[in-house]
Amino acid sequence: MLPHVNKIVPIIGHTSILKHFAEQIKGGVLPHGLLFVGPKGVGKSTVAHQLIYSLFNGRDLSSEINIEDPIFRRLINKSHADFKHLQLESNEEGKAQQEIPLDVIRGVVHFLQTTPLEGGWRVVLIEDADCLGRKAANALLKSLEEPPPRTLLILCASQEQQMLLTLRSRCQRIVFKRLTDDEVRQVLGKYHSVADEELGLMTMFAEGSPGRAMMLLQLGGKQFYQEFLDALLAAINGQHALLVTFIEKYTQAQLDKEFDSYRAVGYFISWWLGRYLLETYQEEEESLILGDKQLKFEILKRFPFKFWEQHYHKINFFYHHPHAVGLERKYCLAIMMLGFIFGPKAYNEGIENEFR
Repeated sequence: MLPHVNKIVPIIGHTSILKHFAEQIKGGVLPHGLLFVGPKGVGKSTVAHQLIYSLFNGRDLSSEINIEDPIFRRLINKSHADFKHLQLESNEEGKAQQEIPLDVIRGVVHFLQTTPLEGGWRVVLIEDADCLGRKAANALLKSLEEPPPRTLLILCASQEQQMLLTLRSRCQRIVFKRLTDDEVRQVLGKYHSVADEELGLMTMFAEGSPGRAMMLLQLGGKQFYQEFLDALLAAINGQHALLVTFIEKYTQAQLDKEFDSYRAVGYFISWWLGRYLLETYQEEEESLILGDKQLKFEILKRFPFKFWEQHYHKINFFYHHPHAVGLERKYCLAIMMLGFIFGPKAYNEGIENEFR
């Protein structure tokens, strides 16, 4: 999502994609279906909003966005009569949706078939399009096979292989590459008030996707990372209070339905352990874990490399599919964290009961 700042917003990176769309709009050959593919947080939604803004206000696609423009404000607030923006959200209990519901997609199909209320385009942006179930994906096909004039459907996906092949084949595929570290720092420095002392951590975690850096910033940035370390080190020394507090804090229901702290924490833990595995596999001398060699020794050297490989894969499964193991999120996060403390014993029956 575009940053919420009171200034003109240029897009950093993806210049070739913007140029491509500008040429299509000028030639009147913009497709009715677009599939944006690339890593999460790399800028797919940002470019989509730039494109939609250009269609709705008739300005050149290269024009910078003024977020005080009423048209743009209505797009961001999802209140424009000719625009729908769908994405996975959390319910009232804080549990994330696993799929975009079929009845919601049926509403989208009907929306695209109606006359634009403001005399221009009708546009639908669906993020997490790789979470469309088969029935929902099939329901969208008619809108792509027989598209009404001046309608546009934009699908964003980070795992396009999970999408229905017939749906993918009816869209023009646009590939988004990761930004350079310098471009990521530009995004963070200009629009999100990231302090200089945090830019290194944020850029490292981003791995070319500013949205990932924002995920860490929403968790608390360096403060969150310190909480994570403190909880682990205290638990290793037999003091579990900080660990319990950490688990409770990041698995409680969220007021912001567009931000899932449980998934964000799981993503961070996976990345953090993954950096260690990469470092060890490549036999590099310089620590890739934020330069914290003492932590690496105290925690990660306590168990064999083979265990950390297995734990890495289990972490990814638990944070992606907590529903599949039949446990509440706090128990899933507890098992992720307990692996760092008890090693293989963390998966023995009953260990997690201490945290119930």
